[in-house]
Amino acid sequence: MSDTYRRYRAIKEALAQCFGQPQGHHARYLETLTALICGIVGSRHVHLPKIADHAPGRGAVQESLIMRYRRWLQNENTTLEQ
Repeated sequence: MSDTYRRYRAIKEALAQCFGQPQGHHARYLETLTALICGIVGSRHVHLPKIADHAPGRGAVQESLIMRYRRWLQNENTTLEQ
């Protein structure tokens, strides 16, 4: 198992302790947040292309990951308080 997936699993387990086991759309949002945090930690940068390079993508194209993160960040329901 690569370091990226170990980091992803550790972050996901920590977030699951905080939020519980979400269902449906909330589970998908948690996966996106986990991958975003994993990419930030792995790349040590906050630029989306560098995050996408270090995030687990399961074979996804880098542009797909960048758009996924951009949509998540621009969502009006995503705030610092959540």
